[in-house]
Amino acid sequence: MSFKKIFEIIPIFPLSAFLFASIVILLWTINLIPSPTELVPEMMKLYETFGNLGLFFIVLLEGLAYIGLYFPGVSILFVSILFSSYNINYSLEISLIVALALTASSLLNYLAGKKFNFELKKSTEKDIERNLFFAILHPNLLSFYFFHRGLTGKGFWKIIYVPLLIFPYAFGGIYILAVFSDYFKERILGDPFFGLTLIAIWLILSILFNQKKYFTSGIKRIYKSVFS
Repeated sequence: MSFKKIFEIIPIFPLSAFLFASIVILLWTINLIPSPTELVPEMMKLYETFGNLGLFFIVLLEGLAYIGLYFPGVSILFVSILFSSYNINYSLEISLIVALALTASSLLNYLAGKKFNFELKKSTEKDIERNLFFAILHPNLLSFYFFHRGLTGKGFWKIIYVPLLIFPYAFGGIYILAVFSDYFKERILGDPFFGLTLIAIWLILSILFNQKKYFTSGIKRIYKSVFS
């Protein structure tokens, strides 16, 4: 298979996100830039100074396409939740802040996509782009979802679903954090490779969904060559 053919079957957005995140990890590994883990104390100061308004802007930053790959907004959420007393009112409050922040970032990503609109193949991310339920798994995925809609000139009406989906999702996530707080404190908080792993899964699923006919025919060819 030629390189041209390879790049034709690889969706541009998960690939670009994966490359961007990999470069960032490389730069902080060789100490050219601070790691997201080192940014956590500084961003916690923002949260401690401005409270929920600071938390809103932290989540908003991580919800921006490309830019958000460097900001540990989810880590700040983890810190604010893990070291707070769990109660229903606090959970509802944080869930509302997250829903509003990611709705605002989704709109900004869509407008940014419209601003930098250029020709893209209509087949790019055809199937994976439709799945908003997959995109809400992480702010970085959601950012590229609406950035892509802006680039391809699709309507922004799906933004109305963001708060409706994010609110219960965030509420459930807060409950899980409260139940398994010790595990998250030890294993996940500040892990720079967690986001990269998620993007890698996104990239693989995008290729499989977008090129399922190609891969299905390839599997059939392998099967015939082995068993015929």
